[in-house]
Amino acid sequence: MKIVFWLVSFTVLLLADINAQIISNEIDRTDSAKTYTVKTGSSSFRFTVDSSELAPIDSVQTKPDSTVFGFLPAISYTSDFGLFGGGVINYYNFGQDEKPFKNQWIGAVLLSTKGFVQLQSFYEVARHFDTDFRALYDVSVLRLLQNNYFGSGNNSPFDEERWLNKGYFYESRSFSFYFKGRYPLNKKENDIKRFDLLALNAVLYEYSLDKTDSAQVSIQNPRGFGSSYLTTIGTGFFWENRDNEFLPTRGNWTEFQVSGTIPGLSKDLNVALLLRTHHYYTFHFIWDLTLAGRLYWRHVAGNAPFWYLSDPGTNSTLRGYPFRRFLDKGALTGNIELRTWLYEFKSVDIKIGGYFFADAGRVFGDFKDYANVFNDLHSTYGFAGTMSLFNPNFFLRGEMGWSDEISRFYMGVGYLF
Repeated sequence: MKIVFWLVSFTVLLLADINAQIISNEIDRTDSAKTYTVKTGSSSFRFTVDSSELAPIDSVQTKPDSTVFGFLPAISYTSDFGLFGGGVINYYNFGQDEKPFKNQWIGAVLLSTKGFVQLQSFYEVARHFDTDFRALYDVSVLRLLQNNYFGSGNNSPFDEERWLNKGYFYESRSFSFYFKGRYPLNKKENDIKRFDLLALNAVLYEYSLDKTDSAQVSIQNPRGFGSSYLTTIGTGFFWENRDNEFLPTRGNWTEFQVSGTIPGLSKDLNVALLLRTHHYYTFHFIWDLTLAGRLYWRHVAGNAPFWYLSDPGTNSTLRGYPFRRFLDKGALTGNIELRTWLYEFKSVDIKIGGYFFADAGRVFGDFKDYANVFNDLHSTYGFAGTMSLFNPNFFLRGEMGWSDEISRFYMGVGYLF
């Protein structure tokens, strides 16, 4: 991450670039770039601290507990949530020679014209308790006036007139707390390749209410509608084998998670499995082309509220379908992108590029349904334009995706995967 457009004024970008030069005296050149992401439902904001041209840490005089504070306004758009506005406050503590940082905090306030309101606080410590244990804490409060529910199943019906009359909408108010810890089992010094053991915890709550008696959620009244909550713990592993963590052209990374609800602290008992793997390969044909692929699988066994079920119908998986278009216990999705940069304006450090993409996937009710894994696949296709501004790690994208039902438009920062 389970994506939006940032419109930041040239003045702010220039100030950010100057700020990055100040930061460059505090961090090691081996950590050439670090990107931070703020999730916004099916979308995300990314911003990058770049230090690719820095001198080694031992060649400069460092300050104790060097800190950087910043604020970025944000404007974005998606077909599902409309025009976004808000801001992000970020605070970084680089310590004396911590790699990539000592700790960071990000606070975000986001609002949209279609009733999306989110408050989020994100805190990460690179070395918890002065060990190699890396910990991330993410707390979010979210309100959606136009959340979607189309029913469950791979063949849940879609009626365009009912869609236009908001027959699939409902209102939701949710709270989430996520903890993710990573401890390296195998890592080489100054090498991005690593194998990490994961520790996971989540506390989730949603209060949902129907907009009209004729809404799909009112007719079906799915499990968990109204007020429901979950508390989960889990583990897993993370394998990193890319040439670059933020702009990969070769290699792969894979993550596997297994988590379950805690008896007595959850109304419903279930176990969730998640697997995602990304692969990248670059070759030359007129331009340098990168073929990027992703496979995503998630399955929930047991009794789970409808909002916790597996969902491949967002703009990060099946681009072109509405948000949460398909919903069931299991979901399997594949994505492929052919990326390139077409032209570079070196005098102003701006690059123009784009990519074509294709997505395919479906949902499953039970494990026995995987016998028909290649039947009734839903597919989408589209293209995107990209433009980097002053920094190769900071670039804007605009995507247009088509499905057999409707089309959707998205703007964001950075690649989806």
